[in-house]
Amino acid sequence: MSWDQVCKFYYKSDVKKSGYFVSPNYPGFYPKNTECQYTFFGRNSEVVRIQFQEFEVDGITPRCEPKDRVDYVDFSNFDGGAQDKKMHKFCGQMTERMREPIQSDLEFFRVTFKSNSMYEGKGFNATYEFVINEETTFSIPPNSLVDTANTMHTSYIDNKCYCIVFYLVLTLTIQFLTGCTL
Repeated sequence: MSWDQVCKFYYKSDVKKSGYFVSPNYPGFYPKNTECQYTFFGRNSEVVRIQFQEFEVDGITPRCEPKDRVDYVDFSNFDGGAQDKKMHKFCGQMTERMREPIQSDLEFFRVTFKSNSMYEGKGFNATYEFVINEETTFSIPPNSLVDTANTMHTSYIDNKCYCIVFYLVLTLTIQFLTGCTL
């Protein structure tokens, strides 16, 4: 299918942490034969959360596939236009499922809106927010490194001192917890 209108929007967390995005011409009817991509770029360890405030796109949920001749919104964690099969497409009227936040897996996320040549609708209004990915972060209780260091012993093999090194993923620092000199 050839698109009469193509639009692309880019949202970067180092420019703005939260905001909104809408379908073309919202709150008026969106144009036919349109493809719009909304691409989100977070920093390392950030994800984007999207929540629809209003949604009215031609189609009847859950039949939101192009073969069903409907307009739809789809989501992908992949760059380069690849389809993300674990993410559902949205079409039709706002449902409870559409009210729930949608979260990217990593720092990249793409939302694509596609309309065909048949009908128009009001479209959508959605908010976005870049947040720290809770699944890739962890916290270390205060003094736990000190307590651990106090219980460790330096190992000597062939008169060489071997230190135990902890990699702290969040800060990418290396702490030597024993009295070894390198």
